[in-house]
Amino acid sequence: MVKVGDNTEYTPIIRQYKSLKDQYEGCLLFYRLGDFYELFFDDAIVVSRALDIVLTKRGPGTPMCGVPTHSADSYLGKLIKLGHKVAICEQLETVEEARKRGYRALVKRDVVRIVTPGTLLEDGLLEASENNYLACLSNVGDNYGVAWMDLSAGIFNVRSSRLENLDSEIQRIRPRELLISDRLKEQGEIELILRRHRCAVTSHSESFFDVKRAEKVLCGIYGVNTLRGLGNFTDVEVSACGSLVEYVRTTQKNNLPKLCYPKVCDNKSCVLIDGGALRNLELFCTQSGEKEGSLISVIDKTVTALGSRLLKRHLSFPSSCPHVISSRQDAVEFFVENRNVCENIRDIMRGIPDVERILTRVKMLRCSPRDVCMLGKALAGILRLRQAMLVVDNPMLVRIVGEFGEHEKLLKLISGTILENNVSHARDGGFINPMCNARLATVVRIESESDKLMQNLRDKYRKLTGIGSLKIAFNSVLGYYIETPASYKLKDAIFIHRQSLAHTMRHTTAELRELEETITAAKSEIIELEAQIFRGLCLRILEEAQSIELAANAVAELDVLVSLARLAVENKYVRPIVDDSREFAVKGGRHPVVEMGVRFIANDVNLSENNKMWLITGPNMAGKSTFLRQNALIAILAHIGSFVPAESAHIGVIDKIFSRVGASDNIALGYSTFMVEMAETAAILNQATDRSLVILDEVGRGTGIHDGFSIALAVIEHIHDVTRSRAICATHYHELPKFSSYLKNVQCFYMKIEEWQGQVVFLHELVTGVSGKSYGIYVAELAGFPKNVLERARFFMEELGESGGPNLNPASPMERTNS
Repeated sequence: MVKVGDNTEYTPIIRQYKSLKDQYEGCLLFYRLGDFYELFFDDAIVVSRALDIVLTKRGPGTPMCGVPTHSADSYLGKLIKLGHKVAICEQLETVEEARKRGYRALVKRDVVRIVTPGTLLEDGLLEASENNYLACLSNVGDNYGVAWMDLSAGIFNVRSSRLENLDSEIQRIRPRELLISDRLKEQGEIELILRRHRCAVTSHSESFFDVKRAEKVLCGIYGVNTLRGLGNFTDVEVSACGSLVEYVRTTQKNNLPKLCYPKVCDNKSCVLIDGGALRNLELFCTQSGEKEGSLISVIDKTVTALGSRLLKRHLSFPSSCPHVISSRQDAVEFFVENRNVCENIRDIMRGIPDVERILTRVKMLRCSPRDVCMLGKALAGILRLRQAMLVVDNPMLVRIVGEFGEHEKLLKLISGTILENNVSHARDGGFINPMCNARLATVVRIESESDKLMQNLRDKYRKLTGIGSLKIAFNSVLGYYIETPASYKLKDAIFIHRQSLAHTMRHTTAELRELEETITAAKSEIIELEAQIFRGLCLRILEEAQSIELAANAVAELDVLVSLARLAVENKYVRPIVDDSREFAVKGGRHPVVEMGVRFIANDVNLSENNKMWLITGPNMAGKSTFLRQNALIAILAHIGSFVPAESAHIGVIDKIFSRVGASDNIALGYSTFMVEMAETAAILNQATDRSLVILDEVGRGTGIHDGFSIALAVIEHIHDVTRSRAICATHYHELPKFSSYLKNVQCFYMKIEEWQGQVVFLHELVTGVSGKSYGIYVAELAGFPKNVLERARFFMEELGESGGPNLNPASPMERTNS
């Protein structure tokens, strides 16, 4: 026992724990003790509460709890979801190796990895169909850079941005963890943005993001003297990428896989979807946070995790290149027209495991025998895919077939080396085919015959002693021993006494010890040989890592194309024309989500050069918001290369999509409903261009009538005259079409309804003209308003109509009672 810092006496193990904990103060320390990860002091209290496990003590007054190493992943997953970081401390030597330095020598231990939300690698901690992004936000002068990486899948991207676009960038990437400087984190605008998003935030000092330091890190990682050979990066992009890599290197304790070069995603190659549009259009989840009811829940027909993740990336960053879009459409059309080929490919792809994530674990030598076995299955599936696609003549699909590569030799090696027995840890042994190595086959035969050899020895001793009940048993303390009833006395000199019990006697012999040593040595050698063979196989896989990555990307791409073809056939989508024009003409357009399971009324839209803005009036519940959203979603689908829910569509390439739809507040930011509306509208007015698509619903309805009307008119005028965007606007200000009649490119439409026997029938049909009513009281009746409230509302409505404005004199309470 020794005294440390706080004058408390601790055992060597606790001292070692405290020393490591001091180095990783922001983390929970999983300290390896045999078959458990143990935690002590405050960490033990936190984890016992978080995981609902028993809190015990080690010695006098030291809180302690632990989790088994074989099931640690499930506990880690819960802690990470709760926002914790975990430092994994492993034993770096065996007890026997430690004792060579002295009988009381402490086993060497150190942290081998820090587990954070953005650096997860294990399948059990990751969602198969979602990328697990770690992002970094950096700032140099007035410029901002966002870099993001999925360590588990080998994805690394970066882009420059402006302050006003950061909300959209983070919304599109949806990182699990965001790296940021202390200074930037404290800026008011950035703080508001971070509070909008559900991700863990990790901050570092400003020096961590220094451009020169970041450049040095990147040059070191990629083994170059200058970054010019990797790409044309701005200073802020270098800062974001280098800081991100440095953080990953720190958490992985320098055990990094070979990273791909960061790919610059510039604004010219993809459509910018505004943060408000991402939320309002419900691409990935509804505004209540549910996946069901989102666009992705309807269009994702992929059958592999690889394809599902790629489809979401396409949806986050739709292409703005007509050539890329057309190539994808050609491939989708091929599968639409060749249904048998399409279904055959889907069936094959269903059996292909997650190659990207398996390969990352192989690169970091953190893979299991099960991983390598699954990689073999993936390569076998890719071989079958290549054979099934020999019939294709589409250029994009021919290119994909070529990217599958030649992996037959590696597949043969894996299948001949790894047994399909689902072993999850190399240390467990028993997963290598003995026939692949002569020495392994020999020692496996020795080990497998150990029971028979022991039985032969037992029979020999029974015959020698005449004791028919003599047996040879094993325990972890004595090893193998000979056991006889206590009533028998073994007089032969070959039997050496080991232990006397109440009813039995235990002995050993030189022959038994020799046999035990042979069997034990065989077991030990099997594990050692298997580890060597396994490591050699992993290194052999790494020789083809780049080619396998290319094949994995090809599988993902193929899965997306086949998925979009299946979607088009099942939901009767058509191929849109996407070109460099300024057209936006959709005939018979439908909402891809709302149309599911209902009779949907399709509508047309044509935002031609002299007809670029549509102003739509009509009652609540008539379908204005649905019409607005469906056209934005049709535009996004067209830009990812998908067919669209319409009879026909011609869409000129869009640079940005803005959507201001619905009413919501943001109490966490201190924003009222009207403030949210104004902030989202301001983003449109400041950023939209003549290539943008603007979807605007009910501008100005969150304030007074005159204020709101004036704002709405000014906004429409600005979009018409200044940004000149293609726009669809909905309003309840029925006077707005009259006041905006001087705007030559505005066309007015309304949602048609019919009144019959006091009832209102919503036809959900768009017709030319202006609606005269909003039918708000009728909607209130549908919502269940009390009758007396509805009657008073109708009374006030009549008074307003007669007075021509709000200067009415409602009856006094007494008059209301008398009436």
